[in-house]
Amino acid sequence: IFKDILDDLMESDKSIQEILDEKGLVLVNDKDAVITLVKGVLAENIEMVKQYKDGNTRASKALMGQVMKVSKGSIDPSLANSVLMECLDNYE
Repeated sequence: IFKDILDDLMESDKSIQEILDEKGLVLVNDKDAVITLVKGVLAENIEMVKQYKDGNTRASKALMGQVMKVSKGSIDPSLANSVLMECLDNYE
């Protein structure tokens, strides 16, 4: 989303929220929606989850990339990361 609004942000004195509203872009902050998306990504990437559980912390970064890819960047990254880590730590 940031890439889509960067030029507008630099060329105007509008707030980020005003630009997002004008372009019809929404940053998802609904934790339940993020949890559902993250669980889907984890289910599709079992091998990376196993790598993370085996101590490969870089796997969490790859999974975060997948979450952002699937969401097309529409999820608040800090929320997505905290949900991802919570789901990974509780994954069975």
